[in-house]
Amino acid sequence: MNRVLMIGNFLAHKTGSVGPSERMIRSSLNKKVSFVVASNRVNVLLRLLDMISKATYYRYDIMHIDVYSGRAFIFARFVSRIGFLRSKQIILNLHGGGLAEFHTNNEHLVSKVFHRADTIVSPSKGLIEFFLEKGFSCIYIPNTVDFDSFPFLTNYKNEFKILWVRAFADIYNPKIPILVLQSLLKKFPKTTLTMIGPDKGELNNVKTLISSLGLANRIDLIGPVDNSKLSHYFHSSSVYINTTSFESFGIAVLEAAASGIPIVTNKVGELPLIWSDKEVLFVTDNSVDGFSEKIEEIFIDKNVAMSLRINAYRKSRNYNFENVSLKWQKLLYE
Repeated sequence: MNRVLMIGNFLAHKTGSVGPSERMIRSSLNKKVSFVVASNRVNVLLRLLDMISKATYYRYDIMHIDVYSGRAFIFARFVSRIGFLRSKQIILNLHGGGLAEFHTNNEHLVSKVFHRADTIVSPSKGLIEFFLEKGFSCIYIPNTVDFDSFPFLTNYKNEFKILWVRAFADIYNPKIPILVLQSLLKKFPKTTLTMIGPDKGELNNVKTLISSLGLANRIDLIGPVDNSKLSHYFHSSSVYINTTSFESFGIAVLEAAASGIPIVTNKVGELPLIWSDKEVLFVTDNSVDGFSEKIEEIFIDKNVAMSLRINAYRKSRNYNFENVSLKWQKLLYE
């Protein structure tokens, strides 16, 4: 049985959000692979030290590293060097819509890390295309959704309830849903907004905006919610909106699709490569007016809502773990 050291942010116990690598560990793969995790430490410095310690001293055959841009790239930089010096098999799993831009600004650093890898994989066709042009061979392995945790809603009711699920961070633009709500209230005075996710620096600014617009009684700020409980919010909402500036895959969009909720999303990154305009409604440049117009279509036309729900759900079935697990089996234990 191969021993696999999983390097990444395993913070579901803190944020409630189960990442792709955490899903892998919880899947049927763990019957044939012994996983070691680094790290579930909340503090960034302690998380890095835990990764370095396990990469240096633990016994393992394969090192799997979740690679993100920005400051998070430091994890991959340090740990991949240790794995390389120990002659371990290294798999880099590329995430994050900003990784291509990060490479452009840090080409030497990123290339140095990538050359240490035996295999590079990514759930993002866009990232794969970008790095293929840079001379790196990449394998496409999409993220998956747990259909047991996100069952399809059969009894859909349009009750003018908007749902937003992301971290309160700049790249996810949490102020936009508030401005969209303000716009929709002019025609649909019963509209409400529920916002779910951990604070990554923008929560106070969001609260200030809500107060200044007098919308406190129309918005629920839930905070982080455990992944196992998210389906309750999907099933009690009328539409899911996604306002991110970057998107390397869009797992939250996939979870919404599996749950049977109409989706309106910014047209960015991987999303137009996965979804068609018959499955989700796209908005350009995170336009508040664009979001308002698309949501209005869903609010006033039940046929539009039903068509989006069914088409998106059918597409989501392609991302059942069992459909993609063979690729992981080949990498991890064949």
